[in-house]
Formats: sequence, structure tokens, C-alpha cells
Amino acid sequence: MFRKKAIDAQTVYSIISYLLQYPSDEIKRAMPVIKETIGGMEHPQLYMHISSFFHWINDLSEADWEETYIQTFDFGKKTNLYISYDLKGEDKERGTVLLNLKQAYQAGGFKMDCDELPDYLPMMLEFCAHADPEDRRAMIATYLPQISGIREGLVEAQSGYTFILDALLVTFESDGIRRAA
Repeated sequence: MFRKKAIDAQTVYSIISYLLQYPSDEIKRAMPVIKETIGGMEHPQLYMHISSFFHWINDLSEADWEETYIQTFDFGKKTNLYISYDLKGEDKERGTVLLNLKQAYQAGGFKMDCDELPDYLPMMLEFCAHADPEDRRAMIATYLPQISGIREGLVEAQSGYTFILDALLVTFESDGIRRAA
């Protein structure tokens, strides 16, 4: 008898980081493997959220998916994937956040090998996929209000990307990180 395993938070963080990247055929081709991986974990909500996201993107043409991504994440003020973006232009405060994240990455041995700022959510999740559990939990707990704010913006925009942030919040809870009441 096949027994499902508990959520592997590191794997899920890596998957969600991948799914928050710019749309591509590669993501669509990876969907069966991702569904199988998530389906092997014993959390039906996680599987439901990821599956719902896949159904949503399958209903879009490639051009519509790309346009939706651009409008949602590049131009959406409440849905921007830079977690310190909502600091309302306070450059000094945002600069401190960026510096703290960069230092956390360096301390954890994580190399930033792209041109994104350190507060780019997919990069943060990739760090979490490789970081020591205590380090990733501390980072997530620090920025959970901003991540939850992105999710709320996606809900307001009625975006299918809400499913991905819902999957992320389920993973946070499974990883021992709780939302503030």
C-alpha cells in the first residue's frame, strides 16, 4: 500500500518559487511532475490549490497567461512580488530590508545568481528551499504580513495566482509558521 508522506516544505518552496516565475512552456510541461510530487504529500489542500492553479492556466492562451502575469506582478501595486515594495517608497526602510535579506542569504550560503533584488518572493522561497529550517522560519515569520498582503491583493484582483499564495500559506502552516490572528 502506498503511503503519502508529510509536506516536504523545502520541495514545496522550490516548486512555488518556480511557479511564480514568468510564464513558459517549460512550466506547463512540468505540471504533471509537480502534481505527482504534491499529490504524494499528505495535505489535500496543498494539492487542491496547486491543481486549481494548473486548471486556471490551462484555460488561458500563452499570450493571455503572459499578459496576466505582467499586469498582476509587474504593474500591480498590491500584487508586486517584491515584499518590501509596499513600504510606500520609504527608500531608507526598504534599503534596510534589502540589506538584511542579502546578509541572511550570505550567512546561509545562498548565492544570488540573478539580477533580482533580494526581496523578490521567488528568490526568498528558493532560499527557503535550501536554508536551515530555523533560518527560513525566521525569515518567513518576519515577512509574513507582506506575503499575506500580496495574497490579499491577488484575491482583490480575482487572480488565479491566489491559488499559489494559498498553497504557500498552507506550506507555512505545515512548516510551523502561523498567521497572526
